[in-house]
Amino acid sequence: MVSINTNLSSLLVQKNLNNSTNALNQAIERMTTGYKINHASDNAANYSIAENMSSQISSYEVAADNISMGLDMVNTAQDSIALMQSRTERLMDLWTQAQNGTYGEQSIKAVQQEANALVQEIDRLYNNTEYNGIKLLGYDMPAWAEEVRAAAGVNESGGTPRHHIEDSEVEAMTHVAGLSNFKGGTTFAITTVEDLANLATLVNSGKDTTGKTFVMGADLDLSAWCAEHTDSNGVGGWNAIGQSASTQFKGTFDGNGHVISGLYINKESSDYQGLFGYTSSTSTIKNVGVEECDVTGRTYVGGLVGQSDGSIESCYSTGNVSGDGPVGGLVGESNGTIDSCYSTGDVSGNYNVGGLVGQSGGSIESCYSTGNVSGDGSVGGLVGLSYGSSIDSYSTGDVSGNYNVGGLVGWSDCCSIESCYSTGDVSGEGRIGGLVGEILFYLEDVELTNVASYGNVNGNSIVGTLIGSAYYNDCGDEDGTLTITNAISSTQNGVGLIGGATYWSDDLHVDPDYDMSDWLSEITGIQTQTTLQVGINGNNSSRITTNTHLSDTIRVNNIGAKSAYDEIQGFLDKLSARATELGAMSNRLQSAAESTVVAMENLVSSRSTIKDADIAKESSSYIRAQILQQASATLLATANQSPSIALQLL
Repeated sequence: MVSINTNLSSLLVQKNLNNSTNALNQAIERMTTGYKINHASDNAANYSIAENMSSQISSYEVAADNISMGLDMVNTAQDSIALMQSRTERLMDLWTQAQNGTYGEQSIKAVQQEANALVQEIDRLYNNTEYNGIKLLGYDMPAWAEEVRAAAGVNESGGTPRHHIEDSEVEAMTHVAGLSNFKGGTTFAITTVEDLANLATLVNSGKDTTGKTFVMGADLDLSAWCAEHTDSNGVGGWNAIGQSASTQFKGTFDGNGHVISGLYINKESSDYQGLFGYTSSTSTIKNVGVEECDVTGRTYVGGLVGQSDGSIESCYSTGNVSGDGPVGGLVGESNGTIDSCYSTGDVSGNYNVGGLVGQSGGSIESCYSTGNVSGDGSVGGLVGLSYGSSIDSYSTGDVSGNYNVGGLVGWSDCCSIESCYSTGDVSGEGRIGGLVGEILFYLEDVELTNVASYGNVNGNSIVGTLIGSAYYNDCGDEDGTLTITNAISSTQNGVGLIGGATYWSDDLHVDPDYDMSDWLSEITGIQTQTTLQVGINGNNSSRITTNTHLSDTIRVNNIGAKSAYDEIQGFLDKLSARATELGAMSNRLQSAAESTVVAMENLVSSRSTIKDADIAKESSSYIRAQILQQASATLLATANQSPSIALQLL
């Protein structure tokens, strides 16, 4: 049919021209963008898949940057630790040099001056090593914590035994060796092992030392005496001064700044073991250091005293102490006062185990402990079980146990803690706290003022970075109150500042309805762990947590003292352990970087398969569409002439 109004040929050609033009435009777009999917309309399903892959690739790129920064951070910490190791090794060289008898007083002073300079440099590295504003080795301690360090005798001016009587004056006093009683005098000299051994013999035979003072005039090495009194199985050793409640030491023992070394006791079935076994409420022990001790007993075991009901001041112990309990690095159980003392040895036991004191019913002030502590129940970096106050004191060792485990105090029974902190890692089963494992506050008001915990905390139940269990009474009696003021605690994933408010009802229970808001409002959470986001997901498999911090730096007040060896070697061990951990972390980050690159490459390849254009194919499509467009344009001109044929028929 020949028609003027309707030109079917033109319409058909226009349709095909439009299709070929669209195909040409699509081919041009694909060749210029390089993608065959540029809009959701191109392929809705694959567009969504490709965009999701693009998001993952972008996240992997950020994760790769995170890993790179994490490696830089770890390497910064490693480099500083390596510098600290080299300076600490030089300290060990100086200690070895100072032990040689060819050096006079002035030479030793020169050695000490270099040692002081090395310690200052180690301190500088410890406090100033940072990455992007983050302290890596030390902590941002509050001002009160620095005051505590000074009060606890970390500096040279305090906390160490004081030499206040000339040795020549002591030598002129009546010596204990050869005495059969203490009549006819009030002050006696101890300048030999025989003097000290006879003191133990007389006290253990029931001789009264009330009102008597014993002054040391020389350093004593008990190694030979202890070896002579040890059997072939290693059982025996020193006879503690005052071995029972009926034969207590009741006088004053003044170490006069001297050291007793080589103390060895291996009596697993005996109680009241230490240099002193049992000291009465009238006793005073002061100004003495017990170095390189190795003490094992049953109950009431300590490096210096098994059980003390009197006062102890300006004393220290180094070495290892173990027993059933109470067990402490310095004192097994103290019901008196302990002031300006410290312990650096490792302590192990069953119950009531503490770095300084196993069980305390008195006061502890201006003291510290640095050894690692392990046990079953009531285990603390400073005190295992405390019925008394702790003031201006701290602990830096790692603490592990089963229940009631704390960085400073394992179990605090209705007693206050003021200006104290802990930096060691804490681990156990239940009632685990960075500062206190369990604190009781029934019937009495308890205050925690100016306290801090910086270590990592791990446990299975009732775990808190500051307090594990805050225990109140659920038996109908009137409760006391717990007041927390100005507290600082580390923060870590999955662990709260306080494990929970608990009570006893057939078993220990957590009260989910107990209002802890007032306590928590007084605790400042600080980050001591660094979490690196090395993956693209929100689960733990995409995160690596690291801790670059050291629990403490080193103090060497007397490079010539035998205790300096323990301090230096102990610090070298800490540096080595942390360097090993950081080395393993560096390897892990390297592995994470490699796996991230592999995952990213696989995603890019998959996205390319889905989204990238095949230029050879698209160029063919382009030529085809171009030819069709040109043909359509030519034919459209011909089709548009069709109506003119109708005019020729008119």
